Amino acid sequence: MAVDKRGPEKDFARSSFSQGFYVSNGHSGAAVSAESARRPIIIHYHFFKNAGTSVDAILQRNFGAGWTSREYPPRSTPNAAREFLTANPQIAALSSHTLPLPPPDIPDAEILPILFIRHPLDRLKSAYLFERNQRADTEGSRLARQHDLAGYLRARLAVPGDRSCRNFHVQRLAMAEPADNGTEWERALRAFERLPFIGSVEAFDASLAALEEMAKPWFPEFRVFQARENVSRAPSSIEDRVAQLEDELGAETFEIIAAANADDLELYRRALAAARRALVKLRTGTKRPPKKRAWPGAANPPTPIRKRRGKRTRSPR
Repeated sequence: MAVDKRGPEKDFARSSFSQGFYVSNGHSGAAVSAESARRPIIIHYHFFKNAGTSVDAILQRNFGAGWTSREYPPRSTPNAAREFLTANPQIAALSSHTLPLPPPDIPDAEILPILFIRHPLDRLKSAYLFERNQRADTEGSRLARQHDLAGYLRARLAVPGDRSCRNFHVQRLAMAEPADNGTEWERALRAFERLPFIGSVEAFDASLAALEEMAKPWFPEFRVFQARENVSRAPSSIEDRVAQLEDELGAETFEIIAAANADDLELYRRALAAARRALVKLRTGTKRPPKKRAWPGAANPPTPIRKRRGKRTRSPR
């Protein structure tokens, strides 16, 4: 049973908007004068320790009661969220740690999946600190309290089937396709290239700017802002963090962990490069090419009819 934390794989259906969708006073609301405009829904795939709490704060600020968070049992299907979203048309944004890709197939809805990728080794240090300090009695928290960081990582790598410390991002993205559609890396890379938005934690501000641009065709009043929620360490450069991590783990353990996350490291580099390219385009005013379809059959973004309005104050970033 899904847990609501409020306050078979199918292609996306083709669709088009003839009128816009707007957000008013921080809450989602449809201004639909079209005959049957499709309902846009943002689904935030909240990867553990990937700035997801900060992203959730932005979604909640924009949508108010139209945002919610739900978790699903292990081995749930991608369509696990369909019944809830169909029964709750007021929901414009859903966040979940446990909902798997691909996005659910919901009639008359346009699903906008978003997720963030982080340097995998830096993510492991944050995960360790979080689990060591939390009061939950989970396997991860018990291992974190029993070991230093090196011992914790080695112990988790030794658990059969535990992917939390071994190419975690790649495994999650690869779930977007059936297992017999190629190697895990091939499936993950195809998902990476198809999804309409993948942010980089290490280029968070640039990613937020790209998120705002991606969301506005459906939610013209959508605004991002600076948010630092659930942060376990003081800010520093990723280069400094990785160097400190290598010193803490020792050369041998560091190499073991890096090798176990080699595919994730490549995915991280691609996400970071994409976020930086997007920022350059936004700063230079370069017109972005038409958005790639999120999944086979997904609709292109609508062109909303914008109402004339007075000069607005720039939102904080």
